[in-house]
Amino acid sequence: MEHLQWLMPYLEHYGYGALFIGNLLEGMLIPMPGQLLLMGASLMAAHGDMQIYLVLLAAWSGAIIGNLLGYGLGYYAGRQGLLRYGQRLSIVNPARLSRIEYYFDHYGSGLVVIAPFFEVLRQLNGFFAGTMRMPIWHFILCITLGTALWVGLWGVGAYLLGEHVQEVFSFIKKAEPYVVAAGVFVLLAATLYLLRRRGECRG
Repeated sequence: MEHLQWLMPYLEHYGYGALFIGNLLEGMLIPMPGQLLLMGASLMAAHGDMQIYLVLLAAWSGAIIGNLLGYGLGYYAGRQGLLRYGQRLSIVNPARLSRIEYYFDHYGSGLVVIAPFFEVLRQLNGFFAGTMRMPIWHFILCITLGTALWVGLWGVGAYLLGEHVQEVFSFIKKAEPYVVAAGVFVLLAATLYLLRRRGECRG
């Protein structure tokens, strides 16, 4: 699989450690090929060079710990940074941030669950949840579920499909921008609907 060729030496030399550290760092806002590492390790497991259950465990635990560390960064520094630099750029102010937090309280759970499936969202997931002050146990529940689904799809999928996973990966990467755009559209539509309902109630 051409996307994985440059990663294979790291997996061959460092094995589960490379998979664990790569996914841990990815959860801490650091761009890392966590998904590709998972797929590459699963392909190696399919050829008998690694154990699939250890591959899944290393990717899952690394992603969970990384997201928890990202959550901590967001919880203790994200809000202050967002207000400081957001107000300078006229993007965020305390009132607007409060509204964002309100909607995150209502819809953030779903976002945290699906975020591991998308680039950028996967790196920002924990940090953003911490910045929005999502209750820690609620976040742990959502990120545990989302990461388990993500590891199951790409880890078990690559293990079962073998080299054919390249075709699936290419198709999903092409469709990903449209899925994200559709999700943003639905979120905006729901937000506008709720704002209109609140306006009607006040009227």
